[in-house]
Order: sequence, then structure tokens, then C-alpha cells
Amino acid sequence: MSLETECRDFSDADTSVYWDVEDFPVDSLDELRSKIEAAREKIGCRGGDVSITAYGEEKPDEELARYKDAGFTFVPIGDYERRFNRMRLDLGLWKIDHHHRLKGKPTNLMVITKFITEDTDFQEFLECLYYSHYYVVLLLPSNCDVNDTPVPRVNKVWYWETLLDGGDPLSRHDSADLIALGGQVCPSLQSLFGRHVRCGGDHPCPTCEEDIKSASKATMSNNDFSGKFILENPIEML
Repeated sequence: MSLETECRDFSDADTSVYWDVEDFPVDSLDELRSKIEAAREKIGCRGGDVSITAYGEEKPDEELARYKDAGFTFVPIGDYERRFNRMRLDLGLWKIDHHHRLKGKPTNLMVITKFITEDTDFQEFLECLYYSHYYVVLLLPSNCDVNDTPVPRVNKVWYWETLLDGGDPLSRHDSADLIALGGQVCPSLQSLFGRHVRCGGDHPCPTCEEDIKSASKATMSNNDFSGKFILENPIEML
């Protein structure tokens, strides 16, 4: 078992996919689903259900029927910024629902969107999920300028075209280089958790969890983490 799953088993966990249709278009919905399934297998996930929520401009009825027939949930929003904000709202609600309904059951998350470079709240949120009990996969466009867009620390990073071609995600070394180029999304959080993850993996083992919970509360009280994302600070739900 890899370091990424040695503390929690994500192999049979459900996978939720949030996808911006306009920024990452495909010719075939069925083909995209098969590519996502293949990507899951590459990271050792061979069980669980896959749900895909797609965000895009208004579509004619016949095209909406295609999404429904393919098992996708389609959210029609034309403006990019509104589309992005709706996605992160839905992700915040998904996080709350998962926390209360599934009680910390391992879950995989795949996010396929372009970031708003002036707003890193969403990246901070994804990084919080990474440091909790979620396996986070991030898809980036091949022309992504990471010097202007900080990339959050997640479990796996894929370039969109590479995933469609059936290729592998970035190696851990290449992912670290990519993150370093854009600068840390939330330096205090990364430093904080780096001191407490004693197991050496990408997720804290059970013996580290109490340290992390205590440390995260201390961070909140010291206002090291702004928590502007949505509703309440997502890290409070660790």
C-alpha cells in the first residue's frame, strides 16, 4: 500500500467529481467517465461509486438530456466567476454533508476547474481537505501559469490533456516543484501540519489526529487562517 493510503484506505471509497465544462470541454461524456475511471485505477481506487457534477452555460434540452442519460448532474451557469463560485459553494455543502452523514468515511474528490488567480480561498479549502480525511485530485490545464496561480497541496495533480490521453499524474517530486513555483497557498497551515504529521505519509495516522485537531483549533484562535471561504471555517470540521 502506498504512503498516500497507508493510514486510510481510499481504494473502495466513493469519488465525487466537480467539473467545469466550458474550461475543460470533451466530445463524449461516456468517454470522460471512462477516463475518470481509468484515472481512479491508476491511484488504486477500484471500488465505490462515481458522481459527476458538471457546470456550464445554458444548454438546449437535447443536450441536457445527454448529461442526464450519462448520469451527470448539470448545473447551468454561464458567467465564469458565478460558475466558479457556485462550484465552491457546492463543495462546501458537500463537505458539511460528508462530515455529518458519513462520519469521516474515506472519500475521493476530483476537481476540474481553472482558479481565479486573485482569490485563493478555494485553494485554501482544497488544502484543508487534503489535511483531513479526503483524497484530493486536482486537474489543471496544460497552459496553467502556476507563477500567477498558487497550486494547493493535494494528493495528486493531473494535467487535463494527460488524463484524456490515459497518462499518469505528476510524480510526487514534480507536484512539489509545481506547488513551489506558485508559492504556498496557506503557509501557516502547511507549517503547522508539517510539525504534527509524524507518520511521514500524506495523511496523518490515528496517533496524529488529536495533535492535528488541537493544532488546528490553536491556529483558528490565533487568526493564522482567515477562513473566508464559506459559512464557517472548513478546518473546524476536521
